[in-house]
Amino acid sequence: MKTFIKTIFGILFLSLVSTDFALAGQTELLLWKRDPFFYGACGHCADFVSFDKDENRGDFSSFPYYYQTGYYTINLSGPKGTAVTLFGDKNFSADHGYLTLIKLDAGPIEIENLEGFEANSWITRKAGENDSGAYRAFYHPYPQFKTRIASVKWGEIESPSH
Repeated sequence: MKTFIKTIFGILFLSLVSTDFALAGQTELLLWKRDPFFYGACGHCADFVSFDKDENRGDFSSFPYYYQTGYYTINLSGPKGTAVTLFGDKNFSADHGYLTLIKLDAGPIEIENLEGFEANSWITRKAGENDSGAYRAFYHPYPQFKTRIASVKWGEIESPSH
């Protein structure tokens, strides 16, 4: 009986450990909707929509807070080379601006100002700047882009050369 119990606990332990390792390497985009009038001064009080790797969404207006006022911020996790593009219009249309991000290391990326990039050129952020991992970004601006995000596609879209 003791051997049986030890075997059960061993299996449970291994399944928990393997789950932790699998989640540690997870590629995911969290798109937070922040609204200082709705959430107050709390910097982390917001709701988010989650996108797993290769889960392209041409329209996420079904997200409960999509039509709420406010602006978006992001957290991106995944290995070096992970790329994602956020669009300011539905169906991956670049007409209302877009932001492409490419991870340069395995560190998580957190970006609070999606409009805080030089327009129409690639920039590189080193690891540690704003407590974030290293990444490259290309921003094609549009008025109020950070409030308009409407679709997300994994990978980068055709833009001027790197």
